[in-house]
Amino acid sequence: MRHRVLALRWVFIVNVPAGIAAFVLGVKVQPSPARAGAEKSPLPDLFGAALLTGSIAMLSFGLVKAPDWGWTSAGTLGGLAAAVLLGVWFVLRSAHHPVPNSSLTLSLRASTDPSWHWTTSEAPPPGPSSSPRSAREGSAAPPCP
Repeated sequence: MRHRVLALRWVFIVNVPAGIAAFVLGVKVQPSPARAGAEKSPLPDLFGAALLTGSIAMLSFGLVKAPDWGWTSAGTLGGLAAAVLLGVWFVLRSAHHPVPNSSLTLSLRASTDPSWHWTTSEAPPPGPSSSPRSAREGSAAPPCP
């Protein structure tokens, strides 16, 4: 039994030297913006990343605990409510941050503009004239504007 506990601990401990080596190598190999003479750019939204992480964690917590605690328990509803609040806070923060974690304009445009596609090689969605139902009925649909 003691052998298994030690083996399990080594799985976690072996990552510490690897992480330290990666950090030291990264500091030596990657150029610093201050040394390269580049102007400072705004930092990514670290607090927004924490909000998104917290929102996903609370959503997972609420969904995992709901079968044990009940869907209407205070803990489950509190976890799900916290997930929604943190998610809304993340969206509002991302909308006003100079370097957001998620491009909200891309998401909103893709969901509201039917003519926008993920790739330029993708064909437009089929219109009423090319639907299988109108082809079977033999009716000609008016052309799309």
